[in-house]
Amino acid sequence: MTFPEKTFSIAWVCFWCSYPNIAHTQDIKLNEMMSSNAFSLADEDGDHEDWIELYNAGSDTINLEGYRITDNPSDLSKWTFPSAPIPPGDFLIVFASGKDRTEGELHTNFSISIEGETILLSDADGQAIDFIPPVEMLTNHSYGRLPDGSDSWTTFVSGTPGFSNNEGILYTPPWDTLMFSANSGLFNEPFNLTINQSDPETQIFYTLDGSDPDTTAIPYESPIAVQDRTDEANNLSSIQTTASNASHPYHWIAPDGQVFKGTVVKAQSFLNGTAASPLYTNTYLVDENIESRFNGLPIVSIVTDSLNLFDYDYGIYTPGRAADEETYGTFWWGHGNFFGKGSDWERPAHLTLFESDGSIALNQQIGIRIHGHSSRSLPLKSLRLYARNQYGKGTLDYAFFPWRDVGQYERIMLRQSGNDFPFNYFADGLSSLLAEGLELEKQDYRPAVVFINGEFWGIMNFRDRLDHRFLNYTANADASGDHLTIMSDWTQASMGSPSAFQNLLEYLESHDLSNQEHYTHVISHFDLSSLLDYFITKIFIGVYDWPGNNNRFWRHEIDSPFWRWIYFDNDACLIYPEFNSMEHATAEDGPAWPNPPGSTLFLRSLLQNDGFKELFLDRFEYLMLNRFTEENINHLTDSIVSILAPVMPEHIARWRYPASVEVWNSEVELIRQFAKDRPCYMLSHLLDFFDITDPQYGFGICDSIVTPLPPALASADSFVLWPNPATDFLNIRTKEAEAIITVDCYDLSGRLVHRFTLPHSRAGENITFSVSNLPSAPYLLRIQTEKQVWHARFIKLQ
Repeated sequence: MTFPEKTFSIAWVCFWCSYPNIAHTQDIKLNEMMSSNAFSLADEDGDHEDWIELYNAGSDTINLEGYRITDNPSDLSKWTFPSAPIPPGDFLIVFASGKDRTEGELHTNFSISIEGETILLSDADGQAIDFIPPVEMLTNHSYGRLPDGSDSWTTFVSGTPGFSNNEGILYTPPWDTLMFSANSGLFNEPFNLTINQSDPETQIFYTLDGSDPDTTAIPYESPIAVQDRTDEANNLSSIQTTASNASHPYHWIAPDGQVFKGTVVKAQSFLNGTAASPLYTNTYLVDENIESRFNGLPIVSIVTDSLNLFDYDYGIYTPGRAADEETYGTFWWGHGNFFGKGSDWERPAHLTLFESDGSIALNQQIGIRIHGHSSRSLPLKSLRLYARNQYGKGTLDYAFFPWRDVGQYERIMLRQSGNDFPFNYFADGLSSLLAEGLELEKQDYRPAVVFINGEFWGIMNFRDRLDHRFLNYTANADASGDHLTIMSDWTQASMGSPSAFQNLLEYLESHDLSNQEHYTHVISHFDLSSLLDYFITKIFIGVYDWPGNNNRFWRHEIDSPFWRWIYFDNDACLIYPEFNSMEHATAEDGPAWPNPPGSTLFLRSLLQNDGFKELFLDRFEYLMLNRFTEENINHLTDSIVSILAPVMPEHIARWRYPASVEVWNSEVELIRQFAKDRPCYMLSHLLDFFDITDPQYGFGICDSIVTPLPPALASADSFVLWPNPATDFLNIRTKEAEAIITVDCYDLSGRLVHRFTLPHSRAGENITFSVSNLPSAPYLLRIQTEKQVWHARFIKLQ
């Protein structure tokens, strides 16, 4: 008895115990199903979705209108059929895609797990009439009745959707098992790998280049040497990955020396030319210091036929035919197969994820695609990793970000830091850490080391794939149905309809938001905290290729009806502390890229309103005082650099970008310089842009900037204040011929904390007063003389 047959027998008994009144004598039968469809049947969108076949075993046409089908026995009415007549002896296909369509092609609102789940059919009265038991399936194999409509079930190769199962090809499952003397892992010493099979009549064949073995591969006749293969010639890492006709300067450069290489073994047994065992894929990395070589980073091994990456026509990682024919891409970024998008450019691969101690966290088949826009043209390319039923498992069951309470993903990205690839290589990740705790949905960041077909491929970063699934686990938004809208820029939606947001933009163009009624109408559609945090953070970190690029915001009409922002793709940031991003983000006549007028309209319009302007400035001041500080930015930078620094020399030798370790260190120092200088520049830009004359605004952000004072107030050059910082006593001496009358001390919130009692003073005399009772903090002094008012900042230390 095969495994599916055994599952059926047990499930049948259990199901009939739970549903003793099922009307199993009905003529409508669930006749066949496929829970992992790679190519057997495409829907009208060109997608290969799960499908269910129904069969009319009776002599009369039966209309299924009002019938229900479900994958949840506790919810028999999960999906209801529209009018759908089936003539006698005929078949009806329903795609179990989750697309929920009842006009034209039929699609349920659920899909089927490849690991097996009950499919239950009920008639229009809610009476259960048939079911398919939970059966674990293989990709492109179907489970159906033989003959049609009978009580006998079996497994078919490819399936017979819409046709009689009597013509189907029966599936013979693999019966052999391969046993390896060592599983995938990290090893300190070389060894000889042995492979044995459970059926001595079969022959084992294997490959070492990532391709699938067949009977023309290497026959296993003796142990396989597993060792550090660094001294062997570079293979995939010697293949050019950028278009030679691209205008950008970041072309592929051959590695500096031999890259570190492991051993990849793909093995399978055969009998008389037919596969007798499943396909096994193992990765072995050997180095005497392998546990510490990559400084505790997780290690990702991707194994795939090299043609999937580098074939002239078919390869997704190569310039290929598209470069020669200029099919995909642009003049500046060049052309190449790597600009191909969609399911046509997804390739099968095997993923093994090692923790730093060598334990295996993931080991499964996946699909891979190239990710990004212009960054696809760079030598190292970002990858999307897809778990699908067609590859054997529909989820990646791993906490890629251990600090987040999510342990299951359908897709994840390995990103190469985007257009920051030639520079510090972590600006976007740092910007994500800097936004931690803000009212934003954001991609998390976790660096890893990647190998492809056993060759060291460099440092890449686990990042969230931004789609409806991401919003489901970060914002608890229902990812199904028609209530979710994700805007991919100011006018286009990647999911749902953009019309609601487009209507708001049209309203902004025709209404002055200084009018409170107009402002209230607009702002009532937004999560104000998310809006403020998004624009303020983007402006502070100085993202240049924005706001005309890399915007994404969303709402769910039921779960979260207010628009919220998704914070992502900040490669071009933390570079120029003097960059006036406040002017940049509100320019009325910016160029087509990166800040055209349509992209700045939103913030420009909101800032017409005094109430919003006050909220904006208050939040900006708070974040600069409490989060966007030199100390915090340097702390976060240190946390990343301490992880990357030991591995960067090997990464740089592999890709030759940045140009050297010294150049990378200098790029890191530029971020530290940004952290030091940006607060002062940013405060100065805010003071100028908003014409702020309040001397207390921004106090404590930057000691080198004196807030512009009204004309009646004197500058700090009129007096001397020392020591600063102070611990017990503070001294003041005027430079003018006038006496000091009062000295008031304010904290950063503007609250008067102390009025100092002064002895009678004369012009030019030193005045000393105690500050020992003040808590350690920065303060603002208001110094009243006989003729004018001065302002000074000082810091109290313990």
